[in-house]
Amino acid sequence: IKQYLEKQGVSTVIHYPTPPHLQACYQEYRGHYLPIGEMLENEVLSLPMSPVLDSLDVEYVSAKLHAFI
Repeated sequence: IKQYLEKQGVSTVIHYPTPPHLQACYQEYRGHYLPIGEMLENEVLSLPMSPVLDSLDVEYVSAKLHAFI
């Protein structure tokens, strides 16, 4: 879906490119097996979100998401 949206002009980012428990601020959790945290890096995508987006922008992103499904 990320590649599809990029081709449609909708910028996205991987929200957790590093699982939360492997980030520097959570060092006490390193070495633990946390499968849900590791799943997040492959499944959570951040969509455009900003107070400057107008309703047409939101409708465009929504339409592109709906078209993908």
